[in-house]
Amino acid sequence: LTQHPLPFDVYTNLDDATVEAYQLAGTPRTVVIERDGTVTANWFGAYYGSVADEIESKLDVSLPRVDGEEHH
Repeated sequence: LTQHPLPFDVYTNLDDATVEAYQLAGTPRTVVIERDGTVTANWFGAYYGSVADEIESKLDVSLPRVDGEEHH
């Protein structure tokens, strides 16, 4: 994030109460939470295929791809 800043807040090392409140488990996990606390997107697992496509579209970012995988 230092080398490639994002235009939204990113949180790491969350406390147990936050992990439980948002039912977070496993990594990687990407959750989009609106300012009012509403969860509008929640992705679990590796960022490839349709998951990567959805994250790129929703967050307007470009993710690194595994060798041989193309952006759609």
